[in-house]
Amino acid sequence: MYGAGALVTRLLPPKWAPRRAANVRIVPVVSTVLLVDHHPRFRSRARRVLHATGFEVVGEAVDGRGALAAAAMLRPHVVLIELHLPDLDGIEVASRLAARADPPAVVLMSSADPELHGARLGGCGARGLIPKTRLSPDLLEAVLRGDPEPAEG
Repeated sequence: MYGAGALVTRLLPPKWAPRRAANVRIVPVVSTVLLVDHHPRFRSRARRVLHATGFEVVGEAVDGRGALAAAAMLRPHVVLIELHLPDLDGIEVASRLAARADPPAVVLMSSADPELHGARLGGCGARGLIPKTRLSPDLLEAVLRGDPEPAEG
């Protein structure tokens, strides 16, 4: 009814509320995202997809060290990281971010088969892995909630 990402708060009934207050107020909830991928075309596409559905991309990085620095400076809610980066891999970046005092939610992305990384994926602190070809706001939100992966439609 209110759209994805909306937080609906019910104010007190008019009897107890100030006369000028509305009964219902809609406050948008925006998740800030840091995109980390060394492919500029993919970052551009991901930014457009996420922005169109209410996510706010607050920064981008092309490698692991840049991701760590940007995450410390920007403090995003979510860090979306490519698994294969030029310097540190996404699993190492996710592990370092998870060790911070107030870590962001980390979601890994890859074009490769996630089975190739096996146990390393489970111990890095990431919420999950999304194939880059299937990146969508619905899938990202499902992974962030910890839901089982939605069926492909």
